[in-house]
Amino acid sequence: MVKKIYRSQTNKKISGLCGGIGNYLNIDPTLIRLLMIVVLIFTGFFPVFIAYIIASIIIPMEPRSNIERSFKRLYRSAKNKKIAGVCGGIAEFFKMDATVIRLIFVFLFFLTAIVPMTFVYIIAWIVMPQKLASSLESDD
Repeated sequence: MVKKIYRSQTNKKISGLCGGIGNYLNIDPTLIRLLMIVVLIFTGFFPVFIAYIIASIIIPMEPRSNIERSFKRLYRSAKNKKIAGVCGGIAEFFKMDATVIRLIFVFLFFLTAIVPMTFVYIIAWIVMPQKLASSLESDD
């Protein structure tokens, strides 16, 4: 049986494209959304926007009979944060030290220019949901 890609009906922000790609790859769609934003900022708005529109037209909507897949979720950290918990959340997702993720972000801030990476961080802050206090006890 061939695995098919669909736009998600249940995990969508705009057209369900990132949710569908996340389901297809069996990863959190938040990672796909963040990757799309990074590509958008560093390559230009117009080509990525056109590619998004074309993919949204070509990729069909997920049938109602499909079962939502479960995958490890990416959250902003509630307990390991300096500013908004973005780096702490990424570190928890990949089971790494948050200091390493913060150093990578700082390196990218100076390597790529401060303004684009600031937008990436702010958008990650908006896109990544905050981990709920009730789920903190289950992680320890």
